[in-house]
Amino acid sequence: MTSWEPRLADTPGPLYRRVAVALREDIVTGRLQPGARLPTHRELARALKTTIVTASRAYREAAAWGFVRGEVGRGTFVARATGGREQAGALPPELAGPGGPAPADLVELTANFIETAAGEAGALRLRDGDARLLWEGLGRRHPPGGAGEHRAAGAAWLRRGSWAPRAAEVVITGGAQHAILVALAALARPGDLVYVEALTYPGIKTAARSLGLRLRPVAIDGHGLIPAALAEQCDAEPGRLLFCQPSLHNPTSAVMPEARRREIAALARQRDLTLIEDAAYEFLLADPPPPLAALAPERTCHLVSGAKALAKGLRIGYLVAPEALVPRLQAEVWATVCAAAPSLLDLATRWIEDGTVQGLVEAKRREAARRQQLARSILGGLSWVSHPYSSHLWLELPPPWRVEPFLEQARRRGVAVNPAAAFAADPAAAPAAVRVCLGPVADRGRLAGALSTLAEILATPAPPEEPVV
Repeated sequence: MTSWEPRLADTPGPLYRRVAVALREDIVTGRLQPGARLPTHRELARALKTTIVTASRAYREAAAWGFVRGEVGRGTFVARATGGREQAGALPPELAGPGGPAPADLVELTANFIETAAGEAGALRLRDGDARLLWEGLGRRHPPGGAGEHRAAGAAWLRRGSWAPRAAEVVITGGAQHAILVALAALARPGDLVYVEALTYPGIKTAARSLGLRLRPVAIDGHGLIPAALAEQCDAEPGRLLFCQPSLHNPTSAVMPEARRREIAALARQRDLTLIEDAAYEFLLADPPPPLAALAPERTCHLVSGAKALAKGLRIGYLVAPEALVPRLQAEVWATVCAAAPSLLDLATRWIEDGTVQGLVEAKRREAARRQQLARSILGGLSWVSHPYSSHLWLELPPPWRVEPFLEQARRRGVAVNPAAAFAADPAAAPAAVRVCLGPVADRGRLAGALSTLAEILATPAPPEEPVV
């Protein structure tokens, strides 16, 4: 019998399914050979520090995919080659969506964007010249980071209050996630340390893993990153980079007050930190506090997302950085995507210049506010945090509820949400909570039904789990 232990990926989803995926990967890559006998359910549960129920479900899931077979009285074995899908190495259809197969009526509250009401989405309809602009873009190439007119439009869109970035400080990327990757690649080397909020955007975890960077969690509270906790981490293990989300933090929706932002800017100067400021959701705030880029412009990379603020298919990111850093960022854009899609970039520039952007942003703010009011009316008796204009909320599960059985019951009843482990810089320290996105379902009635389902589940006793003995 093999002493196999799963190497779990840091991805969302119930533990049993992540174990099944790890089993599949080890079979496909040859780490586990056909016919090998796997640990017993009890041994697997001990290795995972979980219950026999979870271990058994992992094996049942893998068996349903055709990767393993169980023999009564003998145990569980790696399936022998049969020419089936397990030999092809392709991800099974059951895993095409997060957490397995998606029923036709599944309400996905996992994607963090806002669908505006049909009457307010008119600005997204192509007008005279827009289609021609998109077509002509297919025959053009732009320099890495965008042409002068694109960068100038981006600077104009980002300008607010006394902060007025210049076109020479703007680099255009293939979206906000790409901007994060570009900034990290330009500023860090494999093995470097990056400070992040204890709960953070999952994309930074993915980018750091891709570049071989280490993440160090910093404590947060209801106002975001705690400056004193950052100072303690700097003392304990010096680093050079901080990634944070001061405005409508994902997943808690915290908005950092100006005084705390000034503390962090001062601390960054004292410790020679470079800041990567993720402002992807800041557009939902009509009058946000000044960004870190305005308080420490010489050491801040500030990024926003066209897909979040405008249209989810508009994969354009705007990255504002100190001008001396721009050539390095442009080089990383060239190394990864050469340049942002010209057609999309031309369209985004036109929308900024003719005012379409402002109409889209205002429509999304109104819609976010309506959905927050709906959530308050349905989830009022539960423990959750958010902001009146946030596109998501952070739902804390009452004990003895745990995340995995809650996700399971919610999905069985037709609702999908994000587990806390997806956002925890240290997944082992993930709280018993889930993120609920309020924006992706166009029909508010359907959203109300899904939120009512979550409330009904938490109003019932948590299911018991068999202990490991």
